[in-house]
Amino acid sequence: DVQPGEAASSSAQSPSAPAAAAVNIAAGTIGSMCGEAAVFPIDVVKTRLMTATVSEAPMAALALLVRERGPLGIYSGLPSPLCGAFLIKSSLFAGYELSKVCVHASRTVRHGRDADMARPLDKAEGLFSAAFAGIFAAMATCPVDRVKIVMQTRPNAHASTLHCALALARERSLSLGLGATLAREVPSSAIYFSVYESTREALLPLCPAAAA
Repeated sequence: DVQPGEAASSSAQSPSAPAAAAVNIAAGTIGSMCGEAAVFPIDVVKTRLMTATVSEAPMAALALLVRERGPLGIYSGLPSPLCGAFLIKSSLFAGYELSKVCVHASRTVRHGRDADMARPLDKAEGLFSAAFAGIFAAMATCPVDRVKIVMQTRPNAHASTLHCALALARERSLSLGLGATLAREVPSSAIYFSVYESTREALLPLCPAAAA
């Protein structure tokens, strides 16, 4: 699942700060890669338990996977989320920033020269921007998850993660599950960003140093 914590911090940035955005994307990408590598064996076990025809205990499933594939075999599919981390974070940032640009442009359409372009996003505008970012995140997340799950469930069917991705692209099944991914990411992003912004606004007056 996408975790856009670092993206939310960009809401306090001006769209004219590409260097700061690049730093946030880089930090988010590295953090995501480390997180994926740390919990990937658990994710493999989760996938096995969800697709198994018989019930298994998690530890028993992990032990069986190690026996079948070897200690390194349980990392089949890891290159997909590692390589996709940059794509997902960049898409999330791009979607969020683009949506804010669209909101500001819509103010000009609605209010003409009287539009207050410097005014922060209101609740409705923030909700739209967050949901819009979720669309971008889903478009990046779906193919990454698709390749990862295929490599987890059929590790011997493809010579490499790249081979798997190309094969799925030829089959036109790389985006399989996109509808469900959108249904997950759009409300998740909207709720996350909205709660983040509201909580931030409530807490900043209590800590003036953080608002500086």
